[in-house]
Amino acid sequence: MLLLELFASFMLIGIMTYGGGYSVLPLVEDLIVQRRGWLSSTEVADIVSISEMSPGPFSLNCASFVGMKAAGIPGAILATAGFLLPPMAVALILALLYRRFRATPIVGRIFAVLNACVIAVLLSSAVGLVASSVFGGALFGGKIDFLALAIFLASFLLLFKQKLNPVVLLFASALIGAACYPMLQGTP
Repeated sequence: MLLLELFASFMLIGIMTYGGGYSVLPLVEDLIVQRRGWLSSTEVADIVSISEMSPGPFSLNCASFVGMKAAGIPGAILATAGFLLPPMAVALILALLYRRFRATPIVGRIFAVLNACVIAVLLSSAVGLVASSVFGGALFGGKIDFLALAIFLASFLLLFKQKLNPVVLLFASALIGAACYPMLQGTP
C-alpha cells in the first residue's frame, strides 16, 4: 500500500509541477510532510541539500530520495517512475501541439503566464528553505540558527557580488557546516 501511495503521490507531483527544479517543493511539503507524514520538514530540507549535491535533475533526485527514505529501493523506483511518467506524456503531447500551433499569439501569451507562475513558486520554495534551515521551520518566531544564517548570507553575497562559482560555494558551505556544527553541539 505504501508503494502505491508513493507512486500516486509523486505522479500527482509530476502532473502538478511546471518548470521542474524547486517548483516541486511546495507540493512535496504538502503531500509528503503535511498529509502523509512520511518525512519532517527538516528531513525534506536535508534531502534538498543532498539532491543539490547529487548529479542529475534536482526534482528527480528529490523523488528518488523521498522514495528511498519512505520505502527503500522499491520506494525510490516507484516514486521516481511516478514522478517521470506524467511530465513525459504531457511533454510529448505539448510538443506535438506546439509544433502545430507555435506561430499563434495565444501560445506566446500562455507561456508568459506560465513563466510568471514559475517565478512565484520558486520564491515560495526559497522562503520555505530559508525558514526551514535558518529559522527552524517557522519564518517568524522560530529559533534563529546564526551559523546557517551567516553561511547563507556569505554565500549569497559571494555568489551575486563576487560571481563565485555556485559549486565551489556549495562545497565550501558543506565543509563549514560539517566542521562547525559538531563543535557547536559539543561532539568532536
